[in-house]
Formats: sequence, structure tokens, C-alpha cells
Amino acid sequence: MTATNFIVLIEDSDADARIVSRAVEKHALDVVIVRLKSVAHGIEYFKKNRTIEGRRIVFLDLNLPGADGLHFLKFIRADPDLMLTPVIVWTTSDQRADVRKSYQHGVNSFIIKPMGLAESTAMVTNVCNYWFGHVTFP
Repeated sequence: MTATNFIVLIEDSDADARIVSRAVEKHALDVVIVRLKSVAHGIEYFKKNRTIEGRRIVFLDLNLPGADGLHFLKFIRADPDLMLTPVIVWTTSDQRADVRKSYQHGVNSFIIKPMGLAESTAMVTNVCNYWFGHVTFP
């Protein structure tokens, strides 16, 4: 089976990355996870993989080593080939300024990471079901 759905997970926390992987495995979601640990790696990945066969969403942590997630949002929204890629900010920040800045820079959704494993797994599953099950991609 070749998965046509991709999550590009830009996340430095191994524990949070495991939550995404666990949700995908537990619910047998047809998703390939590409995990990148920094904005620099995210930008490099997208420069090399401008187009793909299939659908791709980004789970973006805001608080990353080096450049923050807003730097990645500026990059992806400025690129005509990538600007329509759905980006979901997935962060521990509940600061109104982070929410506002994220939407100003073109994020599709802003989700505060749930604290419990079951809640986090359900959230990841729901996001995947929504984006890959109900949304039409350009």
C-alpha cells in the first residue's frame, strides 16, 4: 500500500512526535509522517520536495530551536508552489499574541497541545480525519 497522505511534522520534542506516530498507528491512518526537528530542516525539506504525489499537511510547533515556527510560516506562504499547503500550528503556547501572529501569517488552524495522551491522540486523529477525509486539496 502506498500512502498518499503526508504529515510533515516540524517538532523538536521526541515525546510529542511519538504522540503523532501513535495516533497514526493506533487508528491505522493511511499517513506517512515526515519528522523534522527544526525550521531550517522544514525549509530544506520543502525546497527539495516542492511537489508530491498525494496530499500533505504540516503540523508545526512554534517553539523550536533556532528560528521559530513563524519563520517557517513566512517561508511557505511566500512561495507560490507551497503557499496553499495546509499548516496547523500545534503548540503548548496559549498566548493570544502567538495565536494572532500565526493567523496573520496564514496558518490554517491553531491547536494548543492537549495535556493527556488520550486527548492528544484523539486530536491528531481528528485533524487527520478532517484534512484527509473531508477536505478537497488544490
